[in-house]
Amino acid sequence: MSVEELDARPSDAIAIALKFAAPIYVASSIMDEVGFTPEFEDQITPKDEDYEPGEENESELDDENEEGRLLKEDESKTLTAKDRKLKQLKTVLIFTLSNISFAQSYLSDLKLNEKNSKLNPLVPGSPVSLGVHLGVASIEGEAGFNVGALAEIGYGKFSFTPQMNYWKLKNTNNFEIAGLGRIKLAPPGAGSPINPYLDGGLSINFYNDAVQSNNTRLGIVLGGGVESPMLSAGFSVYGDIKYKLIIIKESNASGVVVNVGVKFPM
Repeated sequence: MSVEELDARPSDAIAIALKFAAPIYVASSIMDEVGFTPEFEDQITPKDEDYEPGEENESELDDENEEGRLLKEDESKTLTAKDRKLKQLKTVLIFTLSNISFAQSYLSDLKLNEKNSKLNPLVPGSPVSLGVHLGVASIEGEAGFNVGALAEIGYGKFSFTPQMNYWKLKNTNNFEIAGLGRIKLAPPGAGSPINPYLDGGLSINFYNDAVQSNNTRLGIVLGGGVESPMLSAGFSVYGDIKYKLIIIKESNASGVVVNVGVKFPM
């Protein structure tokens, strides 16, 4: 039942309470019938069969006393049944009033929660964020380190992620400026603790090795990673792996770079 339906029917609080109170009353009545209301049988003292004329006044007096006693028993039985019914009605009334109060409070909480959700809707994450990362690079069989920075401009599941990276090996280094498109695999606003993504795009590389220096080369970047906001609401951590191909006329250079980083929404 929606809050709008509850607003359209203000008597729902009483209906809810009565719905709970009715079984209590029925159960109480059943208990009264099966064991809690004692059954009294009319007890009439038979008259003495051996009637003697001289005992007429005494017999009439005994009859009057017996009738008075039976009348008192009937009155006592009637009062006891009435008292029991009154107690049942009091119990049901108290229970009903308590349930009305509870139902009204519950409905008020529902309305307040809906109003708060309308006044304070979930605020989507910032469409722009900046990040820095550090990692290792393995290019053409040589290992080294990589440092970089990125900006992410998001729109729903897609974002544009320009970034800069510098990696250095024993005899080779490269400064890269890349423009990547990113697809987020988790639905926006799903609140998942782990959000995977895929990257792909082109790069411009200023590549230097033992043979060539200051060479500007075009490159291709493909990869993916995961991002998580679990540590703090003010930033998220991410880790990714990229395959990089630097197009060199004589011989292409390729390898893998693995990074971990921190990203801050702007």
